[in-house]
Amino acid sequence: MARPRIFVSSTFYDLKHVRNDLDSFITSLGYDSIMNDKGQVPYSATQPLTDNCYDEASRADILIGIIGGRYGSDSGDDMYSVSMKEIQTAIRNNKQVFIFVEKSIFNEHQIYQLNKDSLDIKYAHVDNIKIHKFIEEIQALKINNAMIEFESVTDITGFLKEQFAGLFQRLLQDRATITEQTTLYDLNETIKQLKGITERLKNENEIFTNKFNGSVFAVNMVVGRISKLIGIQKGQIYASNRESLYELLENLGFSIVDEDDDDFDPWESEVIFRKYTSEIKLMLHICNEVFDPDDRIRDIRKKEQLEKYIKFEETDLPDDYVPF
Repeated sequence: MARPRIFVSSTFYDLKHVRNDLDSFITSLGYDSIMNDKGQVPYSATQPLTDNCYDEASRADILIGIIGGRYGSDSGDDMYSVSMKEIQTAIRNNKQVFIFVEKSIFNEHQIYQLNKDSLDIKYAHVDNIKIHKFIEEIQALKINNAMIEFESVTDITGFLKEQFAGLFQRLLQDRATITEQTTLYDLNETIKQLKGITERLKNENEIFTNKFNGSVFAVNMVVGRISKLIGIQKGQIYASNRESLYELLENLGFSIVDEDDDDFDPWESEVIFRKYTSEIKLMLHICNEVFDPDDRIRDIRKKEQLEKYIKFEETDLPDDYVPF
């Protein structure tokens, strides 16, 4: 079973007793402690030991940082020790961090705040002023910046017991809330997915429909039905919009019937075309629904819609009929 992994970061020699007690405390809870001096940091042959420590700090679930009076091993960065860099690594990786500062140093930090611009002052409880600068830097963070003063390990373990219990209780509350909201969440997710599918299909349809809109060679079912109705058996007429379609029909001998003509009898909002031959009169009705707001020919595929929007009539003419 997976267990929480807790990284303990501190200087070694001055806080050795604190580290030992924390190791016993963590293991008594059934958690895994990660301490370099206990051999719990795996070493890599391809990177420095300090980098191995930073990697483990980034992988741990919780980091406990202990700040005492000694600066400790230098990290190669002029401003930070190795333990300071471990704490920074955990914070940067959004880990749960608990930082404890010896009470004497915590109290002395107030003196540092008042005199940090002075170069002559010496501090009694730290061997390097960088410790106070690091405390100031952590406190300036917007999150994960809590620091707790302590006098003994009992102060640390007592605080951690309360914090671990609080984290566990919050986990239980969150699980209960998730359980209560599962049905609503699933429903909302289903609705979102359906909306996404609908929108995607709509977009794909628009892309397909508009792919040839800029070309006069756009062919669709509307143009195909008109071709068949007016008797074009071989070849195909091409049009992409109202203007090009009307021009083609006029070139084929059709003319638009105006409202004053006896043949003007619209069955709905439409345009009527008429053509005479030697024996018959051809009437072509084109509903305005076949055009979109930009006068482009719609991609209509349903047979019943095509039959509704495009109608054709042939009427025999009298032998003595002469069109005017």
